[in-house]
This record gives sequence, structure tokens and C-alpha cells, in this order.
Amino acid sequence: KSKLYFNGISTVSVKPVRVGNSSIYKLTRVIELPAADVMQITSEDKNLSFFNEALKRTGYLFNLADGSFTLLMPVNDAFKKAGFRDLDSIDKADINTLNLILKNQTVSNIYFINDLAREKKIHTLQGKALLVNVSGCLSLKNEYNEVAANILSNGKLADNVLTYKTGDLILP
Repeated sequence: KSKLYFNGISTVSVKPVRVGNSSIYKLTRVIELPAADVMQITSEDKNLSFFNEALKRTGYLFNLADGSFTLLMPVNDAFKKAGFRDLDSIDKADINTLNLILKNQTVSNIYFINDLAREKKIHTLQGKALLVNVSGCLSLKNEYNEVAANILSNGKLADNVLTYKTGDLILP
């Protein structure tokens, strides 16, 4: 059974209701308005405070000014599992290491959930291949890492960047 999607949100059925010259589809959830920018999303979510701090420390979002991107935003527990105990440890981390980590969380092009599910492999800005796994929950992992980053949220659009919260860091 095929599904129809609008901005990554599936319809209840693929057959629309016709009203005059218009076709009306019932969606499974409301299409959210895009956030002003990624910092608005990260600063409003307490579970993304470590990621937000890494973005501020590196000025990384400047790299995403031109083009379209999918940004995987690891939650605080993901940073803790990777050895960042608190926000201070991010402030003390090597800035080049933080930039590499952030490049591994970024993919060129916008991939809605249904787009990701059709892919076998996508590439980060760091040049690493991420294998897409759709069995169980949707997850991404690099070819050398045993840890898969599970997608924890539906995508939120912020200008030219589609963001997803993830349960793990994709390390360089």
C-alpha cells in the first residue's frame, strides 16, 4: 500500500476529497510552520542544550547558510555517553573536534522521514557514509561505528535545514 506525504507528513488515504478544482487531503498531523532558524529549535528544547552549546561555541551554523541540509541533533544523553559530562566540558573541548562532530551530524539535502527510509546510504559533510536502517525504528550509523543514531523525532524545518533529534552522536 503506497502512502502520500506532504512535508514528510503522511495522509490518511491517497484519495483526496474534491471540492471544486481543489483536492483536499487529511493528514495524520498538523504541518508545523518552520522555525526562524536552528538556534530557535535548539534553545527552546532543554534536551538539546549540549548540542546548542556546541553550535554556539563553533559558530557551525555559518557553514549551513547556503544550500539545503538535514541536521541530526543528538540529545544531551548522547553527548554524555560520548564523554561530555556537562556544558563546561563542551566549552573546554577542542574546537576542531567539535566541528568534526557537527559535520558528522550534517547531511547535504533535505531528507524527510519517507525520503530517508528509501535510502540505503547517505553522506555527511565530513564525507562519511551513513547506513540507513529502517527495521524497528529509523536509525543511521557510520560504517565503522557499532552505535546507531536512532531518529527520536519527526523533522522540524528551520529555513533551509531539516532537523531531527537523535539518541546518539555519530562520531568521526
